[in-house]
Amino acid sequence: MDERIKQLAEQAGFDVEDRTNEIWFDEGWYTSIVERFAELVRQDEREACAKACEDEHKLRLAETIRARGKT
Repeated sequence: MDERIKQLAEQAGFDVEDRTNEIWFDEGWYTSIVERFAELVRQDEREACAKACEDEHKLRLAETIRARGKT
């Protein structure tokens, strides 16, 4: 599993098992943890896109991408 995905999964509340490379979660927390994980992945992807656009000519595009997460 990609290390960044592991970090986001742990941040969302998943119990990441290093030895099996799987993610485990308690049934009662399913909805909130999965929704939080999805939001963290979206934020991470927006930031990656914005960073790719950061130069003199594309700075406004980077700002627009970042602003999408604030609505």
